[in-house]
Amino acid sequence: MTFYVQHGYGKGQKIPAVHGDGNLGGVVLSPGDEDPANLGDTARYCRQADLEVLVDPQTYLYSTQPAGRGRNHQAHELAFDGLSWAQDAQSVAAHIDRIGRLNDAVNSDGLWIAPGPLQDSFADLWTPLSVQFARTASQSWGQNRTIATLAVDEAGLSDWLAIERWLDVATALPVRGFYVLVSRPSTAYPNTPWAPAKLANLLRLIHALSELNDFDVTWGYSDFEGLLGLAAGATAMATGWSYTLRQFSSSKWMSPASGGRAPAVRTNLARLWSLPRAETETAPLFASSLRDAIFTADEIARYSTTPFDSLGRVDAQIDHMNALAARASWLSSQTDPSSRVGTVAGSLESAVALWDSIASAGMLPDPSYRNRVVALRDGLRLFTDQVAL
Repeated sequence: MTFYVQHGYGKGQKIPAVHGDGNLGGVVLSPGDEDPANLGDTARYCRQADLEVLVDPQTYLYSTQPAGRGRNHQAHELAFDGLSWAQDAQSVAAHIDRIGRLNDAVNSDGLWIAPGPLQDSFADLWTPLSVQFARTASQSWGQNRTIATLAVDEAGLSDWLAIERWLDVATALPVRGFYVLVSRPSTAYPNTPWAPAKLANLLRLIHALSELNDFDVTWGYSDFEGLLGLAAGATAMATGWSYTLRQFSSSKWMSPASGGRAPAVRTNLARLWSLPRAETETAPLFASSLRDAIFTADEIARYSTTPFDSLGRVDAQIDHMNALAARASWLSSQTDPSSRVGTVAGSLESAVALWDSIASAGMLPDPSYRNRVVALRDGLRLFTDQVAL
């Protein structure tokens, strides 16, 4: 189990900064956000730093209505305009060949992610094409290096029977593992709370693929919830520096970015499983009588010498990724799934209790913070009840 950086636009020195803490396992590269020369340089740095490299072909963005577009896909020969659920075998093979050429150029010794459409559910019109992409990629690249893409809308997680039927097919695929993406309906950040039943079904899916069938599973564009995926058995979680790299939403590619206000500087508070705004939400908590309960010793040491109004956005982004990476590394030291789940469940329970104390003190900045943590806790509870952990 490990932590990957979900790469995207504006990387700067963020990957080396996260790597410097020693808890980074790899990087999921975005060909939509860098031209061939820059993507090659990034891949070369990662390989030289002994980081696992995965290239996400991002084919799913061409299956939406309206179809999305990757800014640099044409340069990488990855543009797949006119993608159809009834794609013929020749077109599928041609797309696999293009992705193979890109990987051969930048990631020749690594694992290769097969393309996949965005599915509304586990039994919609796109599902057979997703399976066909995975099988064709495996035939072309070899089973031991092929990672299938599962990109599905969050609504599809409501039907466990459909997921079970999909698992019957998916677990027979000759692939090394799965790259899992869940499209969430809101682009606001922090995102809306998970529906516990849907989160539980996703964790069951990850557990079935990894623990029961020995597939590698990487949960891309995940945030705090990625830690629950690791507890359930995922091989890796991936998240990035910007909000759009911490949550997967098909709308990201449907229209060009329109700018707007710069994102708020937020602080990762490990005990709260949350990212409050530094100046307006974290600072009052730090000045309160609950400081020693809410903040870890490391957080107290840092914020005692660094005023909240002086925190830089880039530093805060790196802090968040480093904090998640450290927790992912710690979880990976526990080989027993029951122990991992128990550890995460206890931490979430403590976080809810802390948010209740904050509310009782009249300092709750926004009820949605507590609601998100409660949703994670309840989803994990449902999962453990369902799989008898």
